[in-house]
Amino acid sequence: MRLFDWITGANEPAKGVAAVPAAELKAALLAINRSTAPFVVREDPSGPVDLVAEWRIVDASWYEIFARAKLTKVA
Repeated sequence: MRLFDWITGANEPAKGVAAVPAAELKAALLAINRSTAPFVVREDPSGPVDLVAEWRIVDASWYEIFARAKLTKVA
């Protein structure tokens, strides 16, 4: 672990776990999208990041579920 990894959230992989190419990781993250999930992962070409994960909190089908969880604020 490097000095500031605890701030950035960076972690070294466990021994024996091989790194995957960035394009393969990006494809895998985009592949987890499905209509039944409470989130969506999308590309963001306009921002400083490649991918954005968003909760579907305003989606009518998820609104009641989030309300039952007493979610009142989104940062």
